[in-house]
Amino acid sequence: MIQTRTYFIILILLMIHNIGIANEKLSWKGNIQAKTIVVNNQYGDVRLRYGGDKDNLEYVAVLQHLESEGQLYIERNETKNVLYISTGRKDTNQNVKIKDRARIDVTIFVPKNKAINVQTENGKVDAKGLKSNLFIRTDKGNITVRKHSGLLNTTNNTGETIIVLKNVDYNETQKFESVYGKIKITITNKSNLLVKMSTSSNIISDFSLEMIKHTHSEPNKTAIIKHNKASSNVVMYSKRGDLALKEHIEFNQKP
Repeated sequence: MIQTRTYFIILILLMIHNIGIANEKLSWKGNIQAKTIVVNNQYGDVRLRYGGDKDNLEYVAVLQHLESEGQLYIERNETKNVLYISTGRKDTNQNVKIKDRARIDVTIFVPKNKAINVQTENGKVDAKGLKSNLFIRTDKGNITVRKHSGLLNTTNNTGETIIVLKNVDYNETQKFESVYGKIKITITNKSNLLVKMSTSSNIISDFSLEMIKHTHSEPNKTAIIKHNKASSNVVMYSKRGDLALKEHIEFNQKP
């Protein structure tokens, strides 16, 4: 009985120790002079939030499941014009276990007017309230952008893209592309848009559109939407995913 009780005590202590080292949080905050931020995270998610009008940038990285084989890290390198934020592995073992769950999720508070480029593999990218030009590329990750003010381009292979645009009136074309993923964009009724939607799947729109069929080709149809002055170009493309252009409606809660 004493041996059994001792065994369970040792087991509990080991579990507590593992919990203690399983997660790690790293953070950094400082003034940056670079006008462009490049983020490359192949081991987890990236969350972007508005960081204020000054040139102060902050990031918080949460490393998880570090008891698995391989250790992860985050590093930054600033040149005259670009700040690079990237993740990597400390181990040199090329035969990493397939079931390795080690990951690192990064939250970045982006200052106003700092162009930002983000790339992930399977991790999702979630941005809210940015006042910057934003370019997102993932392989299999979902993309969510809300209350964005700035030029925006997104692309992925699979995964769902959901965009709520605060302002889309720009001289440059904004492109939202995928191979097999769904794309849903919500805009205000005041936007001046010329939208081109191409897919072999379903096209959904709250606005009047002109449909063009492409026989024996893929995507097999294109919808053209001209809204208000139609002075800004938006391209939505998915080879086989659904496309939706929705109107953002704010309901008055007062009786």
